[in-house]
Amino acid sequence: MMSAHFRKAQAVRLLLLAIAALVASGCNPSNAQGGPGGPPPVSVAPVVQRALQSSEDFSARIEAQATVELRSRVAGTVDRVHFKDGQRVAKGALLFTIDPKPFAAEAERAQAQLASTRTAAELAKAELARAEKLLPMQAVSVQEVDQLRAAERNAQAAERSARAALNTAQLSLGYTRITAPVAGRISRADITPGNLVGVGEPVLSTIVASDTVQVWFDASESSFLKISQAMRAGGAAPTVAVGLSNEDGYPHTGTVDFV
Repeated sequence: MMSAHFRKAQAVRLLLLAIAALVASGCNPSNAQGGPGGPPPVSVAPVVQRALQSSEDFSARIEAQATVELRSRVAGTVDRVHFKDGQRVAKGALLFTIDPKPFAAEAERAQAQLASTRTAAELAKAELARAEKLLPMQAVSVQEVDQLRAAERNAQAAERSARAALNTAQLSLGYTRITAPVAGRISRADITPGNLVGVGEPVLSTIVASDTVQVWFDASESSFLKISQAMRAGGAAPTVAVGLSNEDGYPHTGTVDFV
């Protein structure tokens, strides 16, 4: 009887151990993450909100923003050429010299003419002042005073005309020095020393500004409508990235000027 009781107690003990093992296995976190019969593991990532910009590629051509044709503003003989073909020139650099001797002589003549008219104007002013002092004493007639006043005004007008002629002569003398209106790369000299040039003809050379360039490209209709609508809405001008054929990527940046 004791042996049967012992075997029954052992059976109850083994049953309790089995139940405890099953409970422990069901509560194990590792089994809940993908054990037999559980949900499969998944990957998660945080949600990020940001603006995305669309981009398109176009073939473009690069042009200088400023191209200047050099022309003479006075007629004369080309005296010297002060640059080498194809070199870079700074703004204000001397490029051509037109023979200045005739223009210097004209400036001297105008200077002398101005001095003569200034002397005549001073004399007319002095004569008018003396006549006006004698007028109360009736030493001169009113008609004579009026004539002196007219002469004094004519002398002043002649002086102003002579001064304008001198300014014109000095401008023409200055135009014999043809300088670079912009900085950039100059082409070859189309006129060599000794040739006679007229006012505006022919073209002496050409300067292409190289500090700023413009990029022109033909866009599709959808791109045109999208960019035009954005610019009309008052938004920021679309940006562009430009790369040359021998460069990696698009290292140069700019903005859309107009469409």
